[in-house]
Order: sequence, then structure tokens, then C-alpha cells
Amino acid sequence: MKETIDAIKAAFNLDTLYCLDFETFYGKGYTLKGRTYAEYIMDDRFRAQMLGFAADDQPVTILDPQEIEDWANEVRGLREEGMRVGLLCQNTHFDGAILRWRYGLEFDFYLDTMLVSRLRYINRSASLAAHAERVWPDDESLRKGHELASAMGIEDLMSEPGLWESMSGYCEQDVNLTRRLLVHHWQEGRVPEMEWALMHITLRGNIEPQFLINTRLLGEVGQDQQALKLRVVDEAQSYLASLGIEGIGADAFASNQKYAALIKRLGLRVPYKLDKKDFQMKPALGKSDPEYVKFQQANPVHLTVYEARKEVKSTIAASRAKRLLDTAGRLPLDGYMPFPLNYHKAHTGRWSGSEACNVQNLPRGSKHRLSLEAPPGYQVVVRDLSNIELRMNLWFCEQDDLLEEVGRGGDLYCAMGEAIYGYPVNKKENPDERQVGKVAALGLGFQMGWATFQATMAGGPMGMPPTFFPDSFCRQTKSAYDQLHPMIKNMWHFLGSVVIPAMTDELCDMEVGRHGCIKVRYQRLILPSGRELQYPGLHCQMVEHARGVDYEYRYDDGTRDRFQKVVWKKLYGGACLENAIQALARDVVAEHMVKTEHLLQANGTGWVVGSVHDEILSIVRDDAAQAEYDAMGTIMATPPAWCFDIPLASEGGFDTCYSK
Repeated sequence: MKETIDAIKAAFNLDTLYCLDFETFYGKGYTLKGRTYAEYIMDDRFRAQMLGFAADDQPVTILDPQEIEDWANEVRGLREEGMRVGLLCQNTHFDGAILRWRYGLEFDFYLDTMLVSRLRYINRSASLAAHAERVWPDDESLRKGHELASAMGIEDLMSEPGLWESMSGYCEQDVNLTRRLLVHHWQEGRVPEMEWALMHITLRGNIEPQFLINTRLLGEVGQDQQALKLRVVDEAQSYLASLGIEGIGADAFASNQKYAALIKRLGLRVPYKLDKKDFQMKPALGKSDPEYVKFQQANPVHLTVYEARKEVKSTIAASRAKRLLDTAGRLPLDGYMPFPLNYHKAHTGRWSGSEACNVQNLPRGSKHRLSLEAPPGYQVVVRDLSNIELRMNLWFCEQDDLLEEVGRGGDLYCAMGEAIYGYPVNKKENPDERQVGKVAALGLGFQMGWATFQATMAGGPMGMPPTFFPDSFCRQTKSAYDQLHPMIKNMWHFLGSVVIPAMTDELCDMEVGRHGCIKVRYQRLILPSGRELQYPGLHCQMVEHARGVDYEYRYDDGTRDRFQKVVWKKLYGGACLENAIQALARDVVAEHMVKTEHLLQANGTGWVVGSVHDEILSIVRDDAAQAEYDAMGTIMATPPAWCFDIPLASEGGFDTCYSK
């Protein structure tokens, strides 16, 4: 173990690596379930009852609450002396947050076996118990204990005879398992080097202060939304009064039953849809229900009524602002807050929002984004890889005519719009047609059918207003896409008829994509980065229907029904291509993120905060913002070696706040 621990320390330039685990008080009405980490850790009931830690390859030491403070001071002293100290936990986001928010401790590098499990065993439990059993199925000594249940509701572990001793053994086992799992994965060598850095960047963003919160600006969000609701309701009431419909309150727009009654009073038929859960016909009054969108388009004269319904039902802007304010106000970070993201949460490895803040979906130009400010003397530097998934799809499928057009600066969304509408489309004069072309170019690229395209447009994708297009238009759009992208269409069929069936064979050994960049193996695709797309249990299944028999390929994506039985997910050519393209695009963004982090750390000018979709966010010193922004542009114009011939471009800017 010592040799491996030393290798890990050398790789991350660490003098010491601490592996640790907190045992904290929990009881009835106070658990992590339904709470964010900020709500749990900063609650008045929080108690750090025990800390188990091991430095490097040394034995585990158990500390009581009084000793934890002394240990924290010792670690703080080491860092003040210039030593680089690393932190390893099972769920470092939680234990690291306790150390930062309760004890003021930060670390030079963060490691996490739960995140390693997420990367290595996609869609399967990343708990310590499941992870250990998966790695050592035949060694019963390497199992997580069950003593934790006996500590429920007990604040002082020493108050119950034998409890401190049993919990000490439990905690020691957790620390030992965590450390051994890290050693195992390091020795196995199947975690790509880049991913260790990405885990660290994500954990640092989750734990340490990143953005100063402009509370005044966030406070205005709720006021703005309330003022908007009052205005649109007043306009709707005035309009209805002009029609002789009086006494309509704001609740008529919030309640499905009352809103349906209002529609009938307008002399209109309420739109209905089939509920796929119980197969009953129910009113279709959701803003993205195609039937409701079609209903609005057929009766445009009542627009003020529809607007009132939309705004009264919408609470997301105010609730998101409140969550950001609550988080920033709860944490002892002098008005700052972390930038919480989930590492490798999606099947394709993408990040997702965390801690109920969902920073991945803060609208551009919104007060939510503008409220995230850089520390004094710093700028928020943002660069966004331009339509990376579109470019990657063209590159992977060898659709070279369109790829070359993109490389020359052509706008494929306009080209797609022109193919759909039959007349020239440009961004300035035809923004709506271009947006339809954009949705078509991105969605239909993964074998989306015309009916799904219709439903997507009705839902208002990519900031567009919900629009219901007739069947004929959607069929025409699908046909236009297929004619413009024959190589992509060929790839759907090749993946569906050759690659997916091959993955059910234990001896499978083939390659797919430009330069054979993806290796096809049994129930998995190996990406150029070394990451994997995994399809556990992939098999062919016969499906009988009224028209005869079909054969489908299905796999276990981790979904379970209420009886904990596997809900098999269908895998077909378009879905397989979508997985591959999103994963490849993610790895391009990830490599650029790590290179940017190394650059900023080497120059001592700032750090990477994280990734939002295809954006890389950094915080950089004022005097270096322009230079580092330009350097990021160079990095993000340079593709990884495995896709050296894909044309890349990025855009962005820098400001004192997240204004991109």
C-alpha cells in the first residue's frame, strides 16, 4: 500500500494524504434525506461525534469531538508551513464540506471513491457497501458494517455502554475500505488521468467559496416575478370583463379545474390528452402539452388569458433565487457560496446541478447569473465551445461536406432552416427559421422521428416559444434532415444493425467512428479518453405487436420499478449515437477544462470553477483576465489528439460577474 500511496502523492504533488470519515448525529426529523448538505451541516442540531482518519499508509486514528478541533489546527498548521495536503473520503463533498464550513479547513487536492465508482460503474450504486462488494466479491472481511443504526438519535456516543467502541470499529472500517478502494483503482489503472483532475475541480467547487452573491439582485427576482404575475392577471381580468366574464381571480389561472371551467366559459373545447400511466383522457393544460399548444395557436385571440396562466403557474425563477439566497446566507463563507455540481452524473459523463441550486440551468442574462460575482480583484472568465455536439456528430459520422462548411465559418443552423423552408435563411433576418433549423439539426441528428420533433417544438425548446407545427411540416423537416445528412443516417443503421448486436457477444472486438476512435466491446463502448459507455445486461428481446414481431435491444440503465425490478431501456442506433457523441463532446470540454486549470495554477492567476454544458468558467485576476481569456481561446481551438482534424471554435467574455 505504501508504494501506491506514495505514487498517488507524487502524481498530485502532495506531502500528505488524509483519508477520513466523519460520524455525525442524526435522528428522527433530522437526517440527510430531503436536505441539502448546507441545510444539514449548518443546522443547530449538527454534531460531529467522531472522526476517523489515517495519514498516508498509517493506521486509522479515532478522534472524539474535542480532539477533532486540535487535529484541524494541526492540519491548518501544515498548510501554513507550505505543505501540500490532500483529502480522500467516500463522499468528499460531504466530509470536505464539514471540514470547510465547520472547521475552516481547505485542501490542496480532493479525491473521492464515490466519484470513482460513479465513473467506473455507471448507473450502479456508488455507496461504499456496494463498491466494496463489487471490487472484492469473495472477501467477507472487506464489508461495510451495520453499527450506524444503533447510534440513531444519540448525541453523545459515550453515553451508551459499548456504543463508542462499536462505532469506532465501524468508522475505522469505513476509512480502511475507502483507502483500499483508492489503492485498488489506482493500481488497476482504468481511471483516466484527466478524470482525477476533474473530480478535484468539481469537489473544490462544491466545497470552497467560489462566487460572491449579490443578494440585492437576487432579492429583486421574486419581486419582479410577483409584479409580472399581478400585471398579466390584471390584463387577463380586464380582457375577460370586456367579454362579460366577471369575478375571475388569480386562482382560476393556477387551478387546472378552474382554468378548464374558464376555457368552457370562453365557448371553447378543453384540449385533452391520454395519460400513459392509467390510460385515461385528462385535460392537456401543461405549457408543453402539444394539444394545449395547438389549442392556443388555433385560438390566438385569447392570448392574454394564456399569458396569465403561464405566469401564475411559473414559480421556478423565484424559487431558484430563494434557494441561492438561502444557501449563501446559511454558509459561513462571508457572503460567498460554492458552485455545486455533480460529477459524472449522466450516463455520458456530463455534470448536473447539485444542492437543489441547479446552477447548470441559470438563464443567460438573468439576475440569477448576474448575481454570481467574482471576488474583489478578479473577473469571471467564460468560454463556450461552439456547437460542439453538432461538430462532433459530423466528424464522427464522416459527413465531410458539412464539416468543411462549419470549418469555413458556415452556419449549419441556417442551412438546415433553408432546407426546411425552401428559401435563404440568415441569422439576422430569419431568427425564427434559424432556431427551427437549430432544433432540427441537433435533435434529428439522433434519429428523432417527426412526431417527437413536433412534440419538442410544442414544448418550447432552447428558449423558443411553444409552437405546434402540423404533421406535414414535421414530416417535411425530417425528410430535409435525412437528405442533407446521409452519412449520419447511415451511422444510425450501422450502429443499430451491426454495433449493438455485436455488443451482446462476449468476444466482441471492433472499432467504430472516424479513425476507429471508439472501441466496441462486450456491453460497452470504450472512448478515446479511456472512459466507457456501459450497457449492462444488453440483450435482444422479441416484442410482439399487432403488426407482427420486432426485435429490440435493451439494457439495464439502473431504473427500477416500485417492486425493485429492472426497467429495461431500449437501445437503438440513434440512441447509441447520441450517447457516443455527447460523451465524446464532454471529453473535449473536459480536456480543455483540465488544461485551463493547469495554466491558471502554473501562472498563479486563478482557477477553474466548473463546466456549464459546453462552457468553462474560471475566476481570474483582473490584471490577467484578457491574457488568460485569450489563452483559453487557444486551448479551446486545439482538439485532442484523437480528433485532431475536427474544427473547433469558442466564444465568451469576462466580467466582474457571470454575465455570459
